[in-house]
Amino acid sequence: MRIAYFSPLPPAPSGIAVYSAALLHTLRTQAEITAFVDDALLPQIAPDFPVSVRAISTFRGPLAERFHTCVYQMGANIRFHAAIYATLHRYPGITVLHDLNLASFFGEMYLRIGQTARYTRLVAATYGQSGLEYIRAAHRGEIAYDVAHYPLFEPVVQRSLGTLVHSKFAEAQLRRYCPSAAIGQTHLLADIAAPRIDTAEARAQLDYAATDLIVAAFGYAAPQKRLDQLLIAVARLRPEFPQLRLAIVGKVIDGYDLAAHVTALGLADITRITGYVDDAELHTYLAATEIGANLRYPTLGESSATLVALMAAGKPTLVSAVDAFAELPDTACVKIAVDAAEEAEIATALRTLLTDAALRQQIGAQARAYAESHCSPSRVAQQYLQFIETKLKLPSQPAARIV
Repeated sequence: MRIAYFSPLPPAPSGIAVYSAALLHTLRTQAEITAFVDDALLPQIAPDFPVSVRAISTFRGPLAERFHTCVYQMGANIRFHAAIYATLHRYPGITVLHDLNLASFFGEMYLRIGQTARYTRLVAATYGQSGLEYIRAAHRGEIAYDVAHYPLFEPVVQRSLGTLVHSKFAEAQLRRYCPSAAIGQTHLLADIAAPRIDTAEARAQLDYAATDLIVAAFGYAAPQKRLDQLLIAVARLRPEFPQLRLAIVGKVIDGYDLAAHVTALGLADITRITGYVDDAELHTYLAATEIGANLRYPTLGESSATLVALMAAGKPTLVSAVDAFAELPDTACVKIAVDAAEEAEIATALRTLLTDAALRQQIGAQARAYAESHCSPSRVAQQYLQFIETKLKLPSQPAARIV
């Protein structure tokens, strides 16, 4: 099978880039892959990348280039996915939808350059009269833009020959709003084969003490990651656990003054806000972490690559008991209800884990086992190929290593 594969790739600061790099190492052994990236990203790709990489502008179409299909990794970041969407729209293929909510993607595509009429037509074509009334009122400033109820994933799903998502929750959403579309599910990918870093060595590299108890949250830092609630819980526990440390590993979104919240709670001396880190530093922080925090509410139907990375690293992790995260096994994570008692529940869960090393090890082992059995590159690659073969009605092909 010959596949044209469209995605950002490392060193682009994108979780989807990291995902694709790990997947392609395995997928290339079972299909002939050519990867396509945004023209501006091409000069940054390592010359020894395991598959051939070309600029998107050179793509002449699947028929002209004799590809069986195109695979599009679609996210909401306009910087990395604008050219991918344009190609998808011209040459429909199999889309892997990483973000259920694309309202901000299309908003940035059209509204930032003043094409209000195009955005209005897109919303109206997708949601009918109610969508038209909503978007006109939003443009006039009478109501807020409502990305939760008008997520705009439909134009991508309806244009695709088939769409893969990463949870049962996301699959149900797509089936509800795009009932005639071909939808499938694949798990998020964990780089199971990544070298394991010794915890003590990782802490030394990051200038932590060997006795520090590190609670860490990874990825973009935003209010919906429940970081304010996590900070309050850490402030409650600090007198009991003088070795407690908090790491926020990732870029803080614009407009969110996380540092001010940290300072106001008196946690500046035990909290690190790293900003964006590269893949090597990310894995060092993962190794140094004692307990992960991957809380989210509200969600927009997304799954979390950093959660899978924490699980693959064998870290007990707090998750919000909602949407895709509620599907995880209770034994492989610690689920936190999103209600009035959320802060107290976070504090209780952290206290229990901080005082019980055996429990931390037990949950971490179950998390690692889940990642190995469900999220390995080999399993995900096989799910891709089965979906493609089914939707394109291709015969199953024996694996052949493409050098």
